[in-house]
Formats: sequence, C-alpha cells, structure tokens
Amino acid sequence: MRERGICRGGLTTLSVYYMMQSLPQPIKPLGLVAAIGFVQLGTPLGHLVPIDLVADGGWRTLALTELAIALIAGGAIALHPLPPSDRSKAFEPLDGLTLGLFLVANLCLCIALATGRLLWWSDTPWLGIAIVTALLLYSVGSAIEANRRNPLLRLEWIGSWTILRYAAIALVVRLALSEQTYGAFGFLGLAGLDNDQFHILYALIVVGLLLGTVAAAASLAEQRLPYQVMVAALVIAVAAWIDSGSNNLTRPENLYLTQSLIAFGTTLFIGPALVYGSLQMLHRGPQYLVSHVVLFSMTQNIGGLAGSALFGTYQIARTKVHAAALAEGMMVGDPRIIERIQNGAATLSGHVGDPALRSAEGAGLLGQALTREAAILGFNDAFTMVALVALSTALFVAVVILRIKFNIRLPFQYGASR
Repeated sequence: MRERGICRGGLTTLSVYYMMQSLPQPIKPLGLVAAIGFVQLGTPLGHLVPIDLVADGGWRTLALTELAIALIAGGAIALHPLPPSDRSKAFEPLDGLTLGLFLVANLCLCIALATGRLLWWSDTPWLGIAIVTALLLYSVGSAIEANRRNPLLRLEWIGSWTILRYAAIALVVRLALSEQTYGAFGFLGLAGLDNDQFHILYALIVVGLLLGTVAAAASLAEQRLPYQVMVAALVIAVAAWIDSGSNNLTRPENLYLTQSLIAFGTTLFIGPALVYGSLQMLHRGPQYLVSHVVLFSMTQNIGGLAGSALFGTYQIARTKVHAAALAEGMMVGDPRIIERIQNGAATLSGHVGDPALRSAEGAGLLGQALTREAAILGFNDAFTMVALVALSTALFVAVVILRIKFNIRLPFQYGASR
C-alpha cells in the first residue's frame, strides 16, 4: 500500500505537469484544473471494473492490473518526456529534519483519524497518544522553520489571513465531501448491497466529475474563483439535504441525482481551489511552492480523513441516541410488538422447531430491525450536518466576496497579509 501511495503521488504530479505543458501559456491554468479534476476519476472508475475480472486471481490479478497501468504510463512518459525547465537548488540539509518531523506527524494524525471511529476514541488510549505526538511534532517542526533564515515552509505566509481563510474553506469543503465517500455508500451498505449493484451510480458519479471539471475550466477566471467555490458548496449542501430524507427503502437509483451533484461539486471546487492557492503562491515567488503544496495536500488528504472520522463519529453517536429512543417506545405488552415478534418467529418455522427458540429468534430479528432503523436515522442526521456545514461555508464565502467588493476591513486583519 505504501508503494501505491508513493506511485500515485508521483503520477499525479506528472499528470498536472503534462496537462499544463500541453496548453499555450495564456490558458495553462486550465491544464491544472483539468488534471486535478481527472485525478478524482480514479476511485469511481476503479469501482466500475467488474469484480469477476479480479476474483479468480485475487490480489495477484489486481496487482498485475496496476503493474500494467504503471508500465503504460511509464512508456508514455518515455515517448513524450517533459521539456527542459529552469533548475535551481531548492533544498538544504536541515530540510530533511523538517520533512521527517512533519511526515511522522502526518502519519500519527492520519492513523488516528482513520481508526478512531472504528476503535472508538475514548476506548483506545493510544489514539490520544498519536494525536498528542502529532501536535508536538508539528510544533517542533514549526519552531525550527520559524527560526531559519531560508525556511522550507513559509509560516508567515501560511499564517496570513488570506491563506488561513483559503485553507479553512478548502478543509471544510473537503469535510463536507465525506458525505459521498463515507455517508452514501455506508448508508447503502446497511441494505447489504455490494459493488456490483453500484455500477450505474459510479458511472453517473464519473459523469458528474467530468461535468464539474468542464464547468470549472469553462468559467475559470481569477475573479470568479470565489464564486465557483461558493456554488460548489451550495451544490453539496442541496445534495446532502436531499439525502437526509432517506429511509430503509432507499436504493442506489434514489441517489443518482444527489451523488452526481456532489461529484459535480467536487471538481467544481478542487480545481479552482488549487488555482487560487497557486496564484497566491506565484504572487510571492517560486520559493513559496513547497509551502503551497504542503498546505493544499494537508487540507485535502487530512481533510478527507477528518471528514470521514467526524461524519462516522457523529453518525455512530446519533445511532445510539436513536436506538435508545426507539427502545424506550417499545412496550413489552404492546400488541404491535408482540405481533412483530410472532411474524418474525413464523418466518423461521421451517428452520427452527422449538417454539421458545423461534420466539427468541423473532425478538432478535426485531432487535436487528431496530438497530438498522436507528442507523438510518443516524445517517440522516449526519447528512443534515453536512448540509449545514456546506451551507455555512457558502455563506462565509459570500460574506468574503461582499467584503472584498465593498472594501470592508476587519479589525483583526491589520498586518495579517504581510
């Protein structure tokens, strides 16, 4: 898995460079938007591959497929190398210490975010140790960079109001996008559906991603970037709000529209967000490139993990609340409850001969139904939370647009954008 992550990072960077090099100088930013949009196609396209193609050989067949794709990419790069570019010394020996500290900190934080909702935060002490370790390493690395004459990370730029606002918006929108990666497919998993039943849904997600990329590229302009992010947040909010009305009869076809909208919002947001950060970096100079790459990568990668962690934790907590509320409403002598248990026991009459055991199994089926309904209500609450987060982000961007348009200064902004 580590090797795949390293290969993906390198190929993603190469794809961005190739897309930008293929376009004339005035429209090179379109290549950046298209490349980062096409990168998002990987997951849904992977899910469209019929599972029968890799089922026989298992992981070996999957690994060979990945090897074939990598060899094709390597051959294409060898046939069409990038043109020569300006080179300069960019790293110093002390950069290795900073990179090492931030790498270990990212690993600790990512592990905690990925496993927290599974192992549960308060039940696993080492999760807290990992988070504290990450914060300490971030602090040590930042202290080293703040006192260097030629730092690798430009903390004064990252800490400016403009860049903090950009990072916060990018992070929050990425949090909201977890509605698709964790929420929608986790919800459908409650019905026992598998990947083969999601092919049309993933195909429509691919279409949504492509349309979002086209829309972002067609409307790309520096003054329109905030509007694109605002529209993307509103699209995500509307889709999540619609999904919050799901029930136990909801199936993939009921999510075609909403998940296509979220896919559209994903690429409508991520390309302009990267372009905005790149423009802010270019205004300062190429020495700020590493800072921009680190900042954008952290908002997207850690933001995605944090979104799933937050979404999952909230959904589990709300599921427990709904389960307790539903259980309180089930009176022991309620005729409807007795009838439901009897119906469940009747379905087992051909398999279980003991009447007492059948009754116990019928009660167990009722408990399973209660747990499933509570989980559905928990997902709906989480969808509502995502809708509110995305809507709040859109409103914040609208306020920023109005403030810039009417040149309104905030009292805490003095000297913040040095």
